[in-house]
Amino acid sequence: MVYTIDRETPDRLLQKVSREELDAICRRARAANISCTASY
Repeated sequence: MVYTIDRETPDRLLQKVSREELDAICRRARAANISCTASY
């Protein structure tokens, strides 16, 4: 499961990713035969 940041993190350099970016990550994982779901 991949998901974006929903609250404060210890590292201020982390940034939220878009829905499109999460979907792209899942597509790459699935292409490598890795089960993947995205939570928005």
